[in-house]
Amino acid sequence: MTFPVYSKCAAREAGRSLPRLDMDAYMVFLSESMTHADPMKVARQKALEERIQVPFRILPEASE
Repeated sequence: MTFPVYSKCAAREAGRSLPRLDMDAYMVFLSESMTHADPMKVARQKALEERIQVPFRILPEASE
């Protein structure tokens, strides 16, 4: 599988043009997305997430 490569400028512009959702609109989006999800894939992803014993964290960079 190949993924598209965007220049930094194109990525920055795409980030600016994304719609901003309030919490209510975001919940509607999530609910609607879940109605179209494949139940087998959802169950498989949930099983994978439950196996994670140490959550991933991004640690702040140490000050120099």
